[in-house]
Amino acid sequence: MSKQIPIVLCWLSGLAVVLLALLKPVHIDDTVVLHIAENILRDPLRPFAGEFFWLAEPGALKQVTTNPPLVSYWLAPWIGLFGYREWLLHLSLMPFVALLGWGMHRLAERWLGQGWGWWAVGWALLSPAVLPGLNLMRDVPMVGLFVGGLACWVEGLSRQDKRWLIVGAMLGGLSALAKYTALIWLPIALVIALFAPTRGWRGVVWVVVALVPIGLWSLQNYLVEGEIHLLYLWQERRGSAPWETRLLPGITGIGVISLLSWGVVLSVVRSPSRFSESREGGEQTSLPQPPSPEKRGESAEVTPSPFVGEKGQGVEGSVNLTPPAPLSASREG
Repeated sequence: MSKQIPIVLCWLSGLAVVLLALLKPVHIDDTVVLHIAENILRDPLRPFAGEFFWLAEPGALKQVTTNPPLVSYWLAPWIGLFGYREWLLHLSLMPFVALLGWGMHRLAERWLGQGWGWWAVGWALLSPAVLPGLNLMRDVPMVGLFVGGLACWVEGLSRQDKRWLIVGAMLGGLSALAKYTALIWLPIALVIALFAPTRGWRGVVWVVVALVPIGLWSLQNYLVEGEIHLLYLWQERRGSAPWETRLLPGITGIGVISLLSWGVVLSVVRSPSRFSESREGGEQTSLPQPPSPEKRGESAEVTPSPFVGEKGQGVEGSVNLTPPAPLSASREG
């Protein structure tokens, strides 16, 4: 019965999140997203056409908005078919929430162990990053695509399946079309691939797929508007505020990104099984081994690798000895 508690709590949390989202009125930056969606219905190639009243006076929309229009493109068909029914617009964004929940479950089960998946889903859905952000803005869709893409990416590395890698890279790339800050997905995926124990370096080439969405969006900017929106923001915002105003947010952002990045890196590097891989057709070389734990009267604990596939694919669990001892290593043949 105790094992069912996280699942029940998770489903109750999800239901509460959906109900709260459906009751929210349009507010804050929702108006920008809806205005861009209206532009898309008029001319799909010019989402940032015209002006928008922001702060003190109207300004060019491409200068006012600081994010790409993926969410507005998603909402535009719903608006065209059903109008501006708020509850329906909120409901249309639920697939991103579902993708976030699936991704958190997969990653938690893989890196934290069996039984932690549903706790992670509940934590994510009730976190300040999701619960207050379930409006019509870009944050929750970005996080859903980001986490879902990362989960598919890790799944592809563990299974050595390029289909999972391509889907993961595409989702990660689309997250950057929800918010430009999600481009951090690229170095995180690259680090995971390089340190993965299941010959993850072979998957590095598929990181390029994540550049396709932002590349096509930038090409559209150049051909239609004559300048790339991302580059404009980088050049214009770079000197728009004094350094003392940007210092604290900059330190906070760098700290959060560093913690997230190092958390992912350490989760991968700590996998002992990465020391026991051998390439196909190659020769595995082992370092000198200590006496077996049975001979020394010690117990051995099996620690599964976070990159082991569901059906035993990938690298099998490895043995941690007490006290720690050198593990086997491999090199190219």
